[in-house]
Amino acid sequence: MLRHRVYTALSVVLRLLAAAGLVLIIFVGGVSEAYAHAGNLQTAYIVAVAVAALLILLSAEVVIHELGHAIAALCTNMKVVSFRLGWLRIGREGVKLCRANAAGETVVVPRSPRYVRVRYFAVTLAGPLFELLYGAAVLILYCMLPMSPVLLVFVLTMPFALCEGVLALLPAQPDAGRTDGAVLLGLIRMDAETDVTLRVLTAQAMLRKGSYAALPEDLLFGAPIVREDSRAFAALTFLQYNYRKETGDPDAAARALARLESIADFLTEEERDFVQKEKNPA
Repeated sequence: MLRHRVYTALSVVLRLLAAAGLVLIIFVGGVSEAYAHAGNLQTAYIVAVAVAALLILLSAEVVIHELGHAIAALCTNMKVVSFRLGWLRIGREGVKLCRANAAGETVVVPRSPRYVRVRYFAVTLAGPLFELLYGAAVLILYCMLPMSPVLLVFVLTMPFALCEGVLALLPAQPDAGRTDGAVLLGLIRMDAETDVTLRVLTAQAMLRKGSYAALPEDLLFGAPIVREDSRAFAALTFLQYNYRKETGDPDAAARALARLESIADFLTEEERDFVQKEKNPA
């Protein structure tokens, strides 16, 4: 796992290189082509640069990354629960604004408890891999085809897609949470947080066709200790609360609810609302 300072330094260097590549492409492939033509075509190149600039400001590479996760989930028999880009989240409740630390997030649930580890590995890898494949494909087209306004839009989004794809594969834990590379490393080594995450995914898959009472107790209560600010910890505690509630153990359910209340700062807005409703039912 890379140290925070090392990852931050690498992030700055790679993003500066991506920005330099972007400027070079604009002046070599954009401005030069625009001035080589007149009239409507010149205007088209100017519009292409403006559109690409807007896509970059809107983090087009994040869209590419999350699409990779979502497509891989659908191909591995996993359900996409929500798809978030910045503050905008698309899920079962429709489109909502939400508080966000990471640039994007794709939440998935297995449709069956079989091969959860392998399928989760594939979904995790697909995000950065999709960015790298996108960047490589656009680079090949850039080298093979004559420049056009449409191609220029894709070419200008290429440097940051490649940059973010590489950064996502680096095993690190920045402030926004573990990178995909760190998750992949955890899946290989089977660390504590990965163990808890796989337990949560397995339980969610089993709940699609059964009840909490049918869940093996060891699945929820034999997990290793993880940091309370991790999403895996919160998800497991919610499962433990619902299990105790539905199996008729109100004292244990109350303790789990109190634990959730104590980590409210690490919960989503919807999760905090759920805890308050359970604590103070109407």
